[in-house]
Amino acid sequence: VVNTAQRLQVAAAPGTVLVGPATFAATRAAISYEPRGLLQAKGRDEPVEAWVATGTVLPPGHRRRSQGPLVGRDDEVTLLSSAVATAVHRSRAQLVLVYGEAGVGKSRIAEEVGVEARGCHGALVLEGRCVPYGEANVWWPVAEAIRQGCNIPDDADPEDAEARCRAAVAGTLDHDPDDAETVRVATGLMHLMGYDTPLRGIDPQRAREEATRAVLSFVEGAARTRPVVILLSDLHWADEAVLGLIGPL
Repeated sequence: VVNTAQRLQVAAAPGTVLVGPATFAATRAAISYEPRGLLQAKGRDEPVEAWVATGTVLPPGHRRRSQGPLVGRDDEVTLLSSAVATAVHRSRAQLVLVYGEAGVGKSRIAEEVGVEARGCHGALVLEGRCVPYGEANVWWPVAEAIRQGCNIPDDADPEDAEARCRAAVAGTLDHDPDDAETVRVATGLMHLMGYDTPLRGIDPQRAREEATRAVLSFVEGAARTRPVVILLSDLHWADEAVLGLIGPL
């Protein structure tokens, strides 16, 4: 294994990632690759097939799972679905923490409840995932959820993203796209999503307050017309900024 890894390392061009069959098979759903051909590895009789990574297929934190039927979690799904129904019927927010060991299926249960919330209550379901490996934008999980709410693709350029964001905010707040409040909320959401906005040039604490205000305004506006369910996975990796937003939400 060490010899094979060393051969792949030597064969990789600077700034590239070269992988063997095992890594390719484990990550091909999340990473796009181009075949590099066969490499002769020291200490191995057979050459090693290699691939060079060319880009990402899934955004950070996403996992591509089998969508087979969920088995053995009826009680948990019923409990969470009841919490959603109670929030809808009483018009009161509910905060639920799903806690368990890694790999037991917490995110899958939450996804199942999200699907039921859409089907039974017509809810707007916003999903975000916290990541453990130093994502530059501390707001990443909330930004991911806001992108869904504003229908902004991951590869959208700044102009397209701003137009989509403004249109979504205007529709949610029932304001004109050029209204001052629409512009202010859209600017806060764009800042939160990592785009270059006027908030980058002000005091970071004030920028954080503006971004928080924008999220609250957007979610509150959406909740006037239909239920809103926000799913944040892997919260133990969340930045303090994200944790601080949960209470006001």
